[in-house]
Amino acid sequence: MSAQIKLTNKAIDIYLCIGQSNMAGMSPIEDIDRGPFDNTLVFNDKNEWEQASCDTETLNKYSTVKKPHLQELGVSFAFAKKIESQTRNLIGIVANARSGTRMEWWQKGYEGENDSNLYEEAVKQAKAALAANPKSILKAILWHQGEGDNSSPNKELYMERLKKLVDDLRTDLEAPDVLFIAGEVGKWKGRGKGINPVIRQISDHISHAYWVSSDGLTSMNIAKNNPHFGSADMRALGSRYADKVLEIIYKKPAGGITFYNEAAFKGRSVQLKAGKYPISWLEKMGIKPEEIVSVKLDQGYKADFLSDKKTVCKLVGNKDGFSASFDTVIIKYNE
Repeated sequence: MSAQIKLTNKAIDIYLCIGQSNMAGMSPIEDIDRGPFDNTLVFNDKNEWEQASCDTETLNKYSTVKKPHLQELGVSFAFAKKIESQTRNLIGIVANARSGTRMEWWQKGYEGENDSNLYEEAVKQAKAALAANPKSILKAILWHQGEGDNSSPNKELYMERLKKLVDDLRTDLEAPDVLFIAGEVGKWKGRGKGINPVIRQISDHISHAYWVSSDGLTSMNIAKNNPHFGSADMRALGSRYADKVLEIIYKKPAGGITFYNEAAFKGRSVQLKAGKYPISWLEKMGIKPEEIVSVKLDQGYKADFLSDKKTVCKLVGNKDGFSASFDTVIIKYNE
């Protein structure tokens, strides 16, 4: 397969991924992340679709508004990994985030001193991606931004500006009902106290808009109160965006089995839906098997944990104090 893939006969489910640094990608890439995606494409700087991959950079490397630093793990990375694994659809990522931006700078027509044409470039890239394959469909807009608006007066203006941004994007992309998903910013050491309560109200103010939680996730450098998620935490956050899309767009059953790295169902968590998963997959989504301390099963789900193809543990309900050595987990769902 060549880097430039001819896809004239295949529809692409397109996701526009915009926002600031945690969408652009600041979390360090690790060995588990490297290599090509199975069924995900990224829109490149030649206005073409190419097979997505990860080496020294990930999906935001072709952003037309990026800052001059390596574009490492961001929300779109684990999001795409999980969506491609759970669907048979061809996934297309249009990543056009920029680190260190405020909501005001993303407004259509903004011409202040920090003008990088953020809105205009996002629309241009999305339109070009759609035009490159007429069978493609814009499935959702993924947004992660807010660290720059956490204090007054910006936090009070945030929802009004966010609603205008979504309305303008839907109008200019001729997608009046396209799904919009935002995510909370990090909560460690008191971060996000101004903006997260606003983000959690998004469904009350914007139609077909949802949010995902950053509960239990932490910084890549907690000692310095760094605003960027750690690598495992970033994978977990992207996975949570995917869970919301799987339920709303692909009609996967709500819930699943959630693995936590702390007792009492707290800490960093990753949810998996029905399927068969090697232990490497759990790490790719944000948690290593040896980190798992508690497991929560939503209604209708059960799990078998295997080692060398032999069952070592079965769960049909929540388990606090989980401890098992396994190489595969099989998750089943019965309505």
